[in-house]
Amino acid sequence: MARAVTRYRARRPAFLVPVVVELLLGVVFAAAGYPGWGAFMAVVALAQPAVLAIQSFTLANAMEHRGYRPGSQLVTDWAPDGFEISTVSGSGRYPYDAVSGTRVYGGAVVMRIRGARVLLVLPAEVVPPAARPRLGLPT
Repeated sequence: MARAVTRYRARRPAFLVPVVVELLLGVVFAAAGYPGWGAFMAVVALAQPAVLAIQSFTLANAMEHRGYRPGSQLVTDWAPDGFEISTVSGSGRYPYDAVSGTRVYGGAVVMRIRGARVLLVLPAEVVPPAARPRLGLPT
């Protein structure tokens, strides 16, 4: 699940655009006669994917302690207007129109909840085919 979140975050424009801009700035600095600054910008740009990869291990550990481990109880209720997710640590109800940017990575469905700074990650097998079009996924 943590790997799916990392792949989701790495493909977002909020991550990719700064990396590309920093690489371009590195080229500009080098072409302007400042190779040290150019190299520094390239290192900063290339360090970001490395940091994201390292964060995935931390995220996996945090997710395991919050109930995302094999054998954990996860109850889903898919209604026509929204869905509810319940675990031993809490539950939440989400209308379908609050979900954006839904992607499937491996065996996980990752979705952004509008108005919240969280990603909701579910095993792909708990998302029924009838709910997939409402989430913006192919059936």
